[in-house]
Amino acid sequence: MDKGILIAIIGAIATLLTTILSICIKKYLNNKTKQRPITQNEKIRGKWVGTTRQKFHDRDAEFKISFIFKSENNKLKGECVVDLRETKIINLETFVIHGGLSDNRFLKIEYNNDDPNMTQFGYFLLELSPSGKNLNGCFVGYGPESKEVICGNVALEKER
Repeated sequence: MDKGILIAIIGAIATLLTTILSICIKKYLNNKTKQRPITQNEKIRGKWVGTTRQKFHDRDAEFKISFIFKSENNKLKGECVVDLRETKIINLETFVIHGGLSDNRFLKIEYNNDDPNMTQFGYFLLELSPSGKNLNGCFVGYGPESKEVICGNVALEKER
């Protein structure tokens, strides 16, 4: 084979491989630098701590409350713990929670007591602040101690 033809074939192959390699590298870098948009559920995920205020035995009471939210299949799940030790009746109450966001701003959460011998359930409606660092709103539910429908206010801050 003529030396000139061999050099031309090698040059053509090298040019073709360089072009293919350049396209692959460009696609890889474009995909690597693209960030997934942060969903509101991802902003909610994590631990939130704060207080809840409600009537307890005919007096105003404030209790510490915390939420741990996990995002599963575009739904929020987790647990809520209310510190009721000051009541001297109950220590900590832990609830299974699930819900989601409405209008990217309002968090609707349903809660239930895990104990099958305890009738305790309800709902939280909380508004996410524009900064994404606070949730404020209220709850309504059935209180096993009072044996009636209870309600109160909730103020939470995202724990970093």
